[in-house]
Amino acid sequence: MLAPKHSTLLAVDSNLNAQTGSHLRTQASEALIHGDEVVVDVRGVESMDVAGLSALVWVLHESIRQDRRTTLIGPVPHPVNRLLGLSGFRHLFETVLWT
Repeated sequence: MLAPKHSTLLAVDSNLNAQTGSHLRTQASEALIHGDEVVVDVRGVESMDVAGLSALVWVLHESIRQDRRTTLIGPVPHPVNRLLGLSGFRHLFETVLWT
């Protein structure tokens, strides 16, 4: 595994849906191209739909594919935790608690 240069912090506020998920994918893709680890701050997410879940899973998949990590900053809000749990993906994400 190549040592990452550093981590890129991506913050998601309010809604994690198709529009914001697309933006998240773009930002994460740019970070991964530069060899960075991806840290996603989800503390401000008030709602998340399946498109938002898909974006998070895509970021995780691309990170793994490029031998990088994706970390979620929590506490993880209920909407995010709920969909990650229902989908079975919760255990795949490393979570760090920031207050």
